[in-house]
Amino acid sequence: MIWKDSFGASLTDTAVMYLLKHGRTAAMRLTGEQGQPVEARLVLLDRTTGRLGIEPVSN
Repeated sequence: MIWKDSFGASLTDTAVMYLLKHGRTAAMRLTGEQGQPVEARLVLLDRTTGRLGIEPVSN
């Protein structure tokens, strides 16, 4: 199960489909684990559980 609201972002159906197909989303503004805003991608860490993680975008 993938929650539409994750790390401070609300995922659209299109974003969820992209995540499932490619394993990560496009870069977006997320809330980091410490509560700080961060430019990153959501990454699908485990297809079985739907567990997501954050992949920082390098500038």
